Amino acid sequence: MRHKLTLLLLLVFASGLFAQNEILTYEKTGEKILVGICTEKDFTDNQQFANWFLTGYKNYEPKFLNYKFDKEKISGFKIKIVLGTWCPDSRREVPRFIKILDSLSFPKENLQIICVDRNKHALHGEASGLRIIRVPTFIFYKDEKEVGRIVEHPKGDSLEDDLETILLSVK
Repeated sequence: MRHKLTLLLLLVFASGLFAQNEILTYEKTGEKILVGICTEKDFTDNQQFANWFLTGYKNYEPKFLNYKFDKEKISGFKIKIVLGTWCPDSRREVPRFIKILDSLSFPKENLQIICVDRNKHALHGEASGLRIIRVPTFIFYKDEKEVGRIVEHPKGDSLEDDLETILLSVK
């Protein structure tokens, strides 16, 4: 019994050492920022992040008018979103992009959300090697290879346009 209790305490302590994300305070402004691997729940459960995330999500209507891609094609991709909760572009584009993915029934297990600090660093180096210069950055993978990215804002008329361009570029 004593060994089981010791093991349980050790596991609880160790899990705290390897938290997926943390809320940090940006020293210059006192602003709270989220850093590390996140889920939508991390945005919606904290009022500071929920304000911009839920407003952006609810107010955006995806525009799939004359798109030429098969909506099921996207389920074969993996996507990484790298964002800064401190960044106005991230606050605008990320809720919209997630709503687009939801409208396409994109499998959540194929989505990884990484929040970075103002130096583009995540909690445990999750953004290392991703060549992040601006946020948000949406990185698309097919068969473990990067096949496209959207950086900061869409190049085309909308996120949907850029998504279509990336999906149609992959055979």
